[in-house]
Amino acid sequence: MSAESRSSDRKKCVYKVYNKDSDDKEPAGIMLDISPTGANLLVDVFKLSNKNKFCITIQPPGSYASNQDFLNLNVQLVWEESTRSAYHKKIGCQFIDLTNRQKEQINRLVELLKSNPPSQNVRSNNM
Repeated sequence: MSAESRSSDRKKCVYKVYNKDSDDKEPAGIMLDISPTGANLLVDVFKLSNKNKFCITIQPPGSYASNQDFLNLNVQLVWEESTRSAYHKKIGCQFIDLTNRQKEQINRLVELLKSNPPSQNVRSNNM
């Protein structure tokens, strides 16, 4: 999906992404940007390989995290792109099956990112 065909702007961020469907406590990748409808991720191919639908968990920083520590989001793969590393790839995901509460949480996070430049929204709990 190209930027021109997106219905909403994406906001840059750097959040650790965990595979909710795995017992692995290590991040599966990082979220590079987010919009109310989806996200761009850089992922470990061994932790999120060959899956079209999966659940991710992110922990937003700062004032957002004080009210809601983790966001669990069902996503569907829209596109993927190879990187120079054989161990990582970029993927574009669309949020699916979201509850009204999850939609509100994402919209709140996007609004928080609008008011804070990317250099200010990277905290110690993020990559």
